[in-house]
Order: sequence, then structure tokens, then C-alpha cells
Amino acid sequence: ARERLAAGAKATFFNRKRREIARNNKHTGEFTSEYIAGLTDDDIIEFDEDTKAEYESLPTVDGFNRSEVNTMVAKIQEEEAFDTHALLVLTMDEIQAREESTLASMEERLAQYGDVDSVYQVHTDRETSAKIDKLRREISTFEQATLSLPHMRAAAVESLKDAIEDGTVKALRAAIKSAKLAKLTGIDDDTDGVWALDLLRDAALELKTAERRKRVTEAHKDLIAKRNKCFIRTDPLGQDRYRNNFWHFDNDESGRVWVESDYVLKDCSCDETTSIDLCVDTNLVIGKKTASIGACDEVKDLLYDELELSMNNDQKEVFLQFCNQEYHSSSMVSTLVRQHWGCHVTDQSLRVLVKNLSGRGVREGQLKTALKEILEASGLSAAPSESSQQNANEQQSRPESSIMGSTAQHHDNQDGRSDNSEYQIDGDKDAFQQAKALAESKLDITGSTVDTSLIVNISSAIGMRVRLRIVPDPVTAPKSVNYEMGTVLGWKTRRRQSQSIDSEQDTSEGVAGIDAQKEPVWRLALDKGGDMDLSCTDLIHGLTCMIKWKTQYKGYIEDDAPFLAYRNSMGRFCGRASDAPTSCSPSSFAKLLLKREQEHYMHLKNRSYENNWGGKSGARNAWMASIKEYGYDQKVIRDGLLTLEDAFFELSGGFKDDLDTQSDTGGTSCPNGRDLLNDENTRFDIELESLGTDIQALWNSRGTRAIFREIVESSTTIHILALCLDLLCRNCTVYLNATKPTATRKSSIEQPVGTRRMNAWQLSQQQTYQSYY
Repeated sequence: ARERLAAGAKATFFNRKRREIARNNKHTGEFTSEYIAGLTDDDIIEFDEDTKAEYESLPTVDGFNRSEVNTMVAKIQEEEAFDTHALLVLTMDEIQAREESTLASMEERLAQYGDVDSVYQVHTDRETSAKIDKLRREISTFEQATLSLPHMRAAAVESLKDAIEDGTVKALRAAIKSAKLAKLTGIDDDTDGVWALDLLRDAALELKTAERRKRVTEAHKDLIAKRNKCFIRTDPLGQDRYRNNFWHFDNDESGRVWVESDYVLKDCSCDETTSIDLCVDTNLVIGKKTASIGACDEVKDLLYDELELSMNNDQKEVFLQFCNQEYHSSSMVSTLVRQHWGCHVTDQSLRVLVKNLSGRGVREGQLKTALKEILEASGLSAAPSESSQQNANEQQSRPESSIMGSTAQHHDNQDGRSDNSEYQIDGDKDAFQQAKALAESKLDITGSTVDTSLIVNISSAIGMRVRLRIVPDPVTAPKSVNYEMGTVLGWKTRRRQSQSIDSEQDTSEGVAGIDAQKEPVWRLALDKGGDMDLSCTDLIHGLTCMIKWKTQYKGYIEDDAPFLAYRNSMGRFCGRASDAPTSCSPSSFAKLLLKREQEHYMHLKNRSYENNWGGKSGARNAWMASIKEYGYDQKVIRDGLLTLEDAFFELSGGFKDDLDTQSDTGGTSCPNGRDLLNDENTRFDIELESLGTDIQALWNSRGTRAIFREIVESSTTIHILALCLDLLCRNCTVYLNATKPTATRKSSIEQPVGTRRMNAWQLSQQQTYQSYY
């Protein structure tokens, strides 16, 4: 806008100076008219000193005030809305006066020919008569349009007002189209630009704003969709004075804060009786060999030959300790070090933590503010009532067993659950021994007996911590499990359920002291809320799992833990965060299978002459129905992937030498995939993925396809099936890119570029189009 204002000021200056020079030359006669007409801008600047000084005093780009710039900006936006370089805004009265002036000028031109009737009687040339006829038709058309336009314009004005109030793109485009049909805009012959009604100008500007707003909204939606497909990196809340990191995860409970602390390393060669700082928690003390992860750094990588020769032994030791501080502050190890994780699960622990933090510290001040926000957001910041404080004081004065009993009682009454008064809080020693004996005689989920050696010294289950393995949906997602922890509150005996009498009668008969009609159950209070009853076997399983999980028992690993499902076997999960816990289930893979088939089917169909997959045979619909109905079964998913590979292979045309081989040998020789995998030469030579641009089929060779199908048929996990599907889709993409048609059809008629030229070209081609109809 500023550049346009500066250019306009210069153009006005040169026009004014030309008029002054021409006017002065009339009195002096110093210059000829040809000389004055041939004056350039540079000649005018150098005409005299006054003109040069006046030119230098013209405002520059930065010499205009804000109001002038805003006015020019608005003018430029109006011109861009109509895609023109000059816009003339008129009112309705000015448009009508303009039309009346146009009609009067045409009638005046017609009157110049004299009496029209007498012109035809006199022998006139053909060109003059054609001009008169054309002019009379234009006047007649203009007068007829003048009679019908007022109603159309009134309706167009109302639609423009409604569209401006509505503000949507669809309504504004429809209103502008009706306004153009009502001739509320047109080409300005004087400026070679466009004239338009002021209300139409406002609607065009509102349309530009609505389109810009729609683009921003769609971009925001696209950004949200992409963000939901990715994992958002979680930043720590802050650090305390000991540089312990505090975390709060989005998908976790609102009031829980996790703490990541460094272990205190001790040398295994030192005596165990070596004194340790009393302020350090014993759970944070660990041997440096146990804390190390991975291989150690090589000294040669840090000390190259020249550096090693320039240092003595003390300098080398100091340098290596400095390098080891990257892994741990003690400089005792040169590998990655394990981190200790803890969690604040109650509001009391969070309040105590907030009180102990210093608000004036650089790190702890920020951490204290973040923890206060978490307390307020989770609704835990309210001060405890007097009754709850009194109950807490009473519980502190009672023994441990009574505290658990009263806590469970209060928990149930507050949440509206059943009363736990029927459960006993002691006296389960005999029942617990019977439970251990019964668990030893049964098999766990892995098919082995329960190892009760870890709970030999435990005589009662009351007050013990338990870790349970729960399958929420054993039918559709049998491998999607959750691990929950809780505390045993009490126990009781109940009548054995009819379904479990027959299944456990044989086991209970071999264990002394167990009644076949009654069974002991223990009441468990879950950490996430809620209560549940545990049978003998579930209790023993939960106790052993809790001990192994807490002590990091050697060889104990939870392969089906929910957090492992957040990453596949390749260390990556591409999907929404809400689908991450079930991403490894057959149901999720079935959805992915249907999605990939829809993405590649249409492109493969266009390159195939025979479509036996999605044609009248109905094979594609039957395949989709089976995947949707039995998608929870891994065998069905595996067979569905093999069927999809057959379909894609046929749509890609198969191997080009199939017909020649069949005619020569009477059939195709299919190699055995297992034999190829057992052979070391072929196993390393065959490439499963299609590479390069000279791709003629879905697979490189028959051996490649045989190996692929053998891998799919022998796979037992969703991870391998997902990798096979990804490989199949990549080969399909490579095949589609290699067989993409290169010839493009060009139009025989060259169309002009630009709105005004396009309109003129369409008018010139209108007679050609009408001849076709």
C-alpha cells in the first residue's frame, strides 16, 4: 500500500508538471509541441532546479500516515476480492443513472442516422444498414432488461444482506452469483477495471474473510487429527533441589504425580557394613553392576593416542570421571544407569511435598506452582473436614488391622457400595495355609505350578499387597490385559459356587482340611477404587506377582503389560493414543487390514483387465464381512491376510511368464517357502521388498512370494502379521508407481489465462458451442 501511494504521488506530480510546462509554453513559445510531447520523467525532473527540488520533497514509502495507508489497504483488498486492478464502487442510484446515460448515448447514436424508416427507403449501403439493425437490437434488449432488472436486483440485494449476516461460504457464493445475474457488477470501460454495487463489494470482502476462516478451521482440524495420531511428548513438571524429575501423565489419574530419582550407587567390592548416609532411603541404594544397562564405554574411544600420551595417570582418571558424569553424578559407571520410579497417590503426600518445597528456589518454585495446579485441577486441594480429621486421628491410635478395617468401612459408605462388616479382619491363618496348598496343586496361566517359596514366611493375607492380572474382554481382546494392585482388607467363608464345585472337587480332595462345599474368599480394595473378592488361587497368584514385581525378581517379566502395547515390535506405534493399549489385538489389526485394502484396491483395479476380486463374484464383500464378524480370531485374520495377498497378486497381473510356463510344462512350478528359508543361500539372496523402477509384478519372483506366504502361515503373533501387511502395502505402492501411465491428454483448444480474458474467450466461443447442440 505504501509503494502504491508513493507511485501515485509521483504520477500526479509528473502529470501536473506536464500541464504547467504546456501552459507556460503557450505564452513563451520556447519549445515545440513535439518536444513537449516527448518529455520523459527524467527530463521533467531535470527541467529546472525548482522542479527537481519539488520532486525530491515528494513523500517516500515511509512518509504516509496510518489513515492513508489503511485506506489504500482497504482499496487493495477490494480489488483483490474482484480479481481486478481497478474497482469502482457505485450505489444503486449511480448504477441506474449510469444505465440511463448509456441508453441515452445509444439513442443519440441512432438519431445521427436520421429517420430510420426513411433510411431503408433510400438505397443505403449494406454496412450502414447492419449497424442500424445492431444498434436497434441493443436498444430493444437494453429496454427489456430495464423492465425485468428491478425485481431481480431487489431479490439479489436481500440475498446479499442475508448472506452477509449468515457469514458462510456457501451462502455468500450463492448471493454473489445472483447479484452478477442481476447485473450489479460489470466491466468499466474507462479504467478497464470492474464496477460493482457497494453491497456486493461488502459481500465479496466477507467471502474472502469466510474462505480464510474456513482454511484456518480446516487446517486446525487437520492439525488436531495429526496430533491425535501421534504421541505428544510429556515434559516433566520440574525438579527439586536434588534434581529429581516430577512427572504427570495425561492418561494417568488426575491426582497422581510420579517421581524419577537417581539411585545411590555403591561398589560391590566394599563391605556391606559400610556406613551409608542416614538421610538416604535404603530403596534408592543399589550396586553399580545392578544399576548398569548395556555395554560400557571403551576407554580408547575417549582417549585417543595423542591425548593419552599427553596425560599422566592422575589426569587420565580425572578425565574419565568427568566423562562418566554424563551417566551418573558419582562417576562410578560408564554406562546407562537405571532410574528409580515412585508415585504420590494421595492428596496428603502431595500436600506434604508442596509444603516442603521452597517457593523461592529457581527449580522448586516452578515445581511448587505446577503441583498446586494439579491439586486444584483434581479437586484434592480442599482442606479436610473436622470429622475426617478426627477419624484420621482415631485411626492413628488404633492397631494396623483396625485401621484397615475402618478405612474400608468408610470407603464403602462414602462411595455407596456394600458394607464390609461381614468380613473378618483376622483369623485367616488356617485358611491362608489351605489356599497355599490348593494353589500348589493347580496350574497358573503359563501352565506351571505356583512358586510358593516366596510366601513361606507369610502367615496371614490381611494387610498384604496384591497385584492382579485382569482381562477386561476375554472374547474380542484376550491379549489385552490390565494389571491392578490393591490391599487385602478381610476374609470370610462362603458357599462354593456350583460352577466351581465340579472343577475344583478333584483338586480339593487331595488337599487335607479343605471343605468341598465352602471356600474362603478375601476382600481386596483396589488402588483405583472399588472392591472385589479373591479366591484361593487368585490370592496366591497376586501375592507372588506382587513380590516378584516389587523386588524385580530375576526372570519375571510381564509380556502383556499395557505399556508394552504402546510400541510395537519395531519400537513404534502409529495411531491414536486411545487405541494404543489395544493396538496389538486382532481386532485392531482387522481394522487396519480393511483400511489398507480400501486404499490400494481402487488403484489396482484400474490397472487390471480382469477383476475377480471386487466384481460380480462377491469375493471382496464376503472377505470384508468375515473380517468384520470374526476379527477377534487371530486365525481368521491370518487367513484374511493370505486371501488379500492372493487378490492383490491377481489384480497386479501375476507373473508375466505364467502362460509360457503353463503351455510348456502344463503348470507352474511353485517352490516351497520352508525349503527356501532352510537353505542358507536362498535365505540371504532373496529380497522380499520390491526395489527399483522396473517392476512388472507384485513380487520379484515366485520364491519371494512363497517365503512371504510361509512367514504368514507360520506366524503366531500380531506383530509379524503387521510387518507382513506393511511389506505387502509397500510392494503395492512400488508396483503402482512403476506402472503409472506417463502419457497425458492435452486440450486441442488453447484457453487464455485470467478472469477477464477467460470471459471474453467464452463469449467468442459461444457460437461454436451452440453449433454442437
